[in-house]
Amino acid sequence: MFRKFTFALTVVLFVHAHTARAADLVRFVRSKISAGDLATPLAMVEDYKKATGVDEEYLNAIGWIARGAEMLGRPEIAREALAELHREVPNETAALLTPFGAAIEVEGRLIEAREGRGAAIRYFENQLAAAKAPSLRSRIQKNINLLSLEGRPAPALEVSDFVGAAAPPSLASLRGRPVLLFFFAEWCGDCKAQAGSLARVWEKYQPRGLALIAATRLYSSPTDEKPMTPAEEKAQ
Repeated sequence: MFRKFTFALTVVLFVHAHTARAADLVRFVRSKISAGDLATPLAMVEDYKKATGVDEEYLNAIGWIARGAEMLGRPEIAREALAELHREVPNETAALLTPFGAAIEVEGRLIEAREGRGAAIRYFENQLAAAKAPSLRSRIQKNINLLSLEGRPAPALEVSDFVGAAAPPSLASLRGRPVLLFFFAEWCGDCKAQAGSLARVWEKYQPRGLALIAATRLYSSPTDEKPMTPAEEKAQ
């Protein structure tokens, strides 16, 4: 895999190989991708695979490379990473939901770039019909929403439970004001990483009328050995 992208990276491999094996390969890959660097993560996953083999950490890193390559406008790299994911994770399994979902997500985005929004929505809808795990179904539905809800009124929120002293206002009662809806999962590291950005947006725009509503469902973490009950997850 990625044969043509591993040139002239011997020094990088030598410096970082032990770090990637001993620490968190996914964290390293994500940090490099966020800086626009694809070459170093590609070399690192090759080195990790030679030393460790194909495991969950490796496949999650490949999923991030696929997503990063698509976002950075490198579809040829995204397709190679996608092919690796399809070979190693051909079906939905509880242990590998994250890389399996990444493959679906990147495939749909590549279809959108190649064939248009309608074709991508149809692809995601077919994947949603086959998906079983709630977290996977939510990930697929998120992509459908990204493609189909832009420019349309936000759907009403069904509030059956909440954290805090008072129930959040209905969207209808906020009509005419800017509203930021932040959809998150308690166990989602990416969601938690947005806390600083949300705080800055709230501080700047709340005096000008911004309403902020953070909405979630009680999914239980897909990585929990013993899934949390709804009450346990609400407390968390």
